[in-house]
Amino acid sequence: MLLELIRGYDIAGFSVLTQFYEPLADIAAFIRERLHKLIVWATTSPESCLTHADIVCIGDGEETLLNSIKTIQSNGTLEKIAGLMFQKNGQTIQTSLRHFERDLDRYPVPDFSFKEH
Repeated sequence: MLLELIRGYDIAGFSVLTQFYEPLADIAAFIRERLHKLIVWATTSPESCLTHADIVCIGDGEETLLNSIKTIQSNGTLEKIAGLMFQKNGQTIQTSLRHFERDLDRYPVPDFSFKEH
């Protein structure tokens, strides 16, 4: 069911909470092996997550992820986007940190329910 859900997309993204790290690592490997999708994780522990993701958003990922997708679509360079960690030519690249958003009301409340997920 998971594979059918994401088959038509280019990127599989996860917001990684510590307690779900290991199951999400398994899910990312499952997706990568079967569909070869770009894997993006948003986390506060980027170094350990980079082994399971192609791109890691550090800290708040709402703006970082949006900027990353636009950059990938336009064949731009990720090095200019704040709040990322990724591998390039065998080297780990970490960009500058993004400032934390002070007005969290501009984002919708996260949906942690299991209904329709």
